[in-house]
Amino acid sequence: MRLRKTSFRQNTVIHIYQNTVEGGLIFYSEVDFIVFYTLFCTLAIKYRIRVLGLCLMVDHFHVLLIAESYDDMRDFIKECTRLYSRAFNKDVKRKGKLFKSSFGFASKKYDKNVRTAIAYLYNNPVEKQLTVRAIDYKWNFLAYSIDKYPFSEKIVLRRSSWALRRAVESVRAVYHKGKPLNYALLRRVMGKLEKGEKDSLIDYIVSLYNIIDYDKTVSYFGNFEKMVIAIEANTGSEYEIKEDRSVKSDVPYRRMVKFVRENGYAENIKEVIMLESNQKIVLINGIPYEDGITSFHIQKFFHLPMAKSNNISARNSN
Repeated sequence: MRLRKTSFRQNTVIHIYQNTVEGGLIFYSEVDFIVFYTLFCTLAIKYRIRVLGLCLMVDHFHVLLIAESYDDMRDFIKECTRLYSRAFNKDVKRKGKLFKSSFGFASKKYDKNVRTAIAYLYNNPVEKQLTVRAIDYKWNFLAYSIDKYPFSEKIVLRRSSWALRRAVESVRAVYHKGKPLNYALLRRVMGKLEKGEKDSLIDYIVSLYNIIDYDKTVSYFGNFEKMVIAIEANTGSEYEIKEDRSVKSDVPYRRMVKFVRENGYAENIKEVIMLESNQKIVLINGIPYEDGITSFHIQKFFHLPMAKSNNISARNSN
């Protein structure tokens, strides 16, 4: 711990990487992403954290931040992961750790290192083949730097449905109390919306809670256009953090979500991790493995020990 603490540099950009226990998934649906995101933004204000970038992937997350002290940084990440774990576990009646006890971080002393870290963070979804361009991924929040509704139609309350107006009112009330959104509220308000309305509400929530200092991030490149060009030209690299590397593509997780949703778990997809073993076997054996899904994807999606996932179906090794 002493070595980790002494590697911290006050008021310097820090790249943080946080993985989960056994690599299990932490984000199965848009509701999961929003619960974590609003919690993250609320706590960043509490701990006086200046956020330059955030990227949420299905099984880990990256942050670029500036903190006044090591303790502020440590307590911010620990409280964020602890409270999200509590909410996640309560939502599916689960017990146990969700995130690893420690997180990786590296101080970026020079501007060149910061630019490389920015490219690395935003290109995570590109590396995992989820999007062709970094700006097209919703959960790295890059698109929100130039548009409050990058993935939907702008909400105009006087033209909106009663359900959408009520949803906005409910979200605003929680936000103005300085609190994050929870699963119960999100499911209640989103359950009454059409697909396009849900997309608009999500964009509204992200923009409302957003605390990312885009101006500071852009300043390392000169302007936004130059930053995007640099990000697209170079995926970046990270040699100072020991990051768990897994399979190349995260696309199979999307296919698994679709399959699970079509098989009776539409409201809360992550409930599948709490199924009895025989129920998991039935569900897993019906998954179309020709879509690139491997035993490794199965293990992470269902929170299975690797040895068990390798044996759960003979087809998994194909």
